[in-house]
Amino acid sequence: MTQILTKARCLALAAVLVTLLSTGVALRPVAAAGPDVAFSANTSGSFTLSSCPLLGVLRTGCVLHLSGTGTSTPIGAVTESGTLIANLNLLPLQCGRLAGVETLTATQTPTDSITALVSGQVCAPLLGGILGGNAPYNLTYRIIRGTGSFSGASGTGSISGHAQFHLLAGNGTYNETWSGSLTP
Repeated sequence: MTQILTKARCLALAAVLVTLLSTGVALRPVAAAGPDVAFSANTSGSFTLSSCPLLGVLRTGCVLHLSGTGTSTPIGAVTESGTLIANLNLLPLQCGRLAGVETLTATQTPTDSITALVSGQVCAPLLGGILGGNAPYNLTYRIIRGTGSFSGASGTGSISGHAQFHLLAGNGTYNETWSGSLTP
């Protein structure tokens, strides 16, 4: 009788294993986070402005809505979207705060993306960009979310870039370079 129960248990266990393996659900350990890999991106695009006052020395609360494209290692071709808030200072050689959220999404596999909190300084162009002007910025980023192949990703680094503001038109262009690390 004991031998029959043992054979029945072995057959039941084998049936469970075959079912799990055939449906793609295998028993495997939870993967630990991989080692840090170098992360970089070069992006450029345009932005629209909202809530940006035209009068006064300080342009506080200017909302930039980014839309761009570029390339990233290890993601590949990417689209970039984001919302940043800038506090521009019109005084010569003065800088203000720039902060927000940016997302890089893989063009080939749109389910793969990373989202980062960014913050740092933007130095306003002459006359605060009313007539246009180049505004350099330096930011730090922290990856707060990943999707698809980058689910659970983390990482930190820096972003340096330039924005061409056109406050009267309510828009502008930008280009930026990301460098840092990514833990997939």
